[in-house]
Amino acid sequence: MPIKTRQLNVDGVTKNDDFFIHNNPTETSRVGRDGPYTGDRSSFSQAANAGFPQTTPRLEQPYTSFDGVHLDVASNAKNDDSSSGKKKCCLISVIALCLVAIFAVPLVVLFVKPTCNGGSQTPTISGETVLKEGDRYDITCSGTVSRNADLHLTRISSDGAERLAGQLIGKSDVSDDPCYITVTKTYSFLADKNQNGTRLKCEVTDENLLSYVNSDEMVVQVDAADVRMTLHLNNTTWNPAFRDVNSPEFKTFAEEIERDMDVVFNYSQFSDNYRDTKVLRLEQGSVIVHLVIEMSLTITHTDSAGNTFTVKLNIRDIVSNIIFTIQSIRFSGELNSGLVNTDTENINADITTDSTLNLLRTLYLFWYMFANNMSGFISEKDLPEDACSSQTDIVFLLDASGSIGAANFITMKYFIQNFTAGLEIGESALQLGVVKFSSSANTEFMLNQYYSPLTINEAVEKIRYTAGGTEIGLALEFVRDTSFLPSNGGRMNSTRVIILMTDGKSAGSPDSVANSLKGEGVIIVCIGIGGGVDEDQLNSIAYNSSFVFSATDFDVLIDTKRVVQDASCNNED
Repeated sequence: MPIKTRQLNVDGVTKNDDFFIHNNPTETSRVGRDGPYTGDRSSFSQAANAGFPQTTPRLEQPYTSFDGVHLDVASNAKNDDSSSGKKKCCLISVIALCLVAIFAVPLVVLFVKPTCNGGSQTPTISGETVLKEGDRYDITCSGTVSRNADLHLTRISSDGAERLAGQLIGKSDVSDDPCYITVTKTYSFLADKNQNGTRLKCEVTDENLLSYVNSDEMVVQVDAADVRMTLHLNNTTWNPAFRDVNSPEFKTFAEEIERDMDVVFNYSQFSDNYRDTKVLRLEQGSVIVHLVIEMSLTITHTDSAGNTFTVKLNIRDIVSNIIFTIQSIRFSGELNSGLVNTDTENINADITTDSTLNLLRTLYLFWYMFANNMSGFISEKDLPEDACSSQTDIVFLLDASGSIGAANFITMKYFIQNFTAGLEIGESALQLGVVKFSSSANTEFMLNQYYSPLTINEAVEKIRYTAGGTEIGLALEFVRDTSFLPSNGGRMNSTRVIILMTDGKSAGSPDSVANSLKGEGVIIVCIGIGGGVDEDQLNSIAYNSSFVFSATDFDVLIDTKRVVQDASCNNED
């Protein structure tokens, strides 16, 4: 007999069900996956125990007892009847579907992103842009950006763009908008003159898209302070937090120094000139303080004759006054910061405002004042531009003879006091000395004796009129043999200038010594003082006729100013 094979698919069999094939409900012969089985139903559990949710029993052998018999398929739940098993299966399916509905739908909503059209909006930039050196200021960036984007402050320079570190002060969702957030960041700075001209912009960046949206540019203007100074504070504990100018530690320490500098200037000679002090940064060792001072650099004096003149302070005046004041009040208990420990032998300072006048511009200034019978100080904008400047040694040669008179002698002193008002005086700049003569000559002060306009003016004020004869030749010899000596401050490579102030009526001929000096490269400037000036005498003494001036010859002074300037520059070479 040929083998009859029949495959039956059994659906709906659960894990706890048995399945069997029978020809009537009382039949005990069963055919399973591997062939016929006999016995009670409880022993047949192959399909259920194997965990098949759907099984395929096969008839693969000839069994005569089943030949021609119609086979049926039934399912019987273990420990239950078949109908209850089906109900249980349906109930489980319904519960499973409910659970899927409860948990799967929110997950779909969570992970499916909304469609966001468009990018971030253009941000805004705001803050103070016109500043004084030492001022604290904030720059704020604000804008509506996509959730993948960020907001930065960028500094732009010739070397490229640099993102700056800032503090996030606000970040919030846009109402009813799942695509965007509002961001506000602030950036705190301490103004330094090096920041002048800095260009800033706020920039929105989306790193995923590599896209950028920029605000308008902002340009910061920082006016340099009048004085920059570095102080070394001994026996003062360094704190690493001092490096961060925005840290609370830096701010507290800096404010204490600033308050004490206010105290120092309140006791100083320049209390009326002083405005403010700001600490720019701190360095270790013990603590090095870099600060700037806002103050007026001019001071007005009145001489014994009632003439007023304006003196421009130099850095020696300022530093020496600070040192003197600190030493005077060091133990008074009024200094509460490390400023009391200032190393007074190690103060570095310079005047940062570029408003000093060189020698020739000041000569021009004096003649303008003198010819127009003016007192006080002329603004620098009234003066011609300089072609060059040089290291110069100047000796004023003052005629104190009887023919000059006391009134004209005071005028000469007044000239010197105004002359110092706009000059940079120092070992590597301009040096001034004064020699007075009549029948004899003597040094009032040497080239290297004073480097402060204030002390120079005090020394000039003490010079007394003596009367006597007019020995110009003897006076020129004295300057040549004495004043320009290295021991008296003369510098080998400097431009040497003699400014002779006289009526020109010499007792003897000064031509020989004058020619000797000019042959050595000394520039002699002659200023005719008083009535009856001997112009021929002055022309023979001066470097050339272009270096002879008269108080009433103002037009000639304007015309010859460039000639004098060119001679000084050529002499420098």
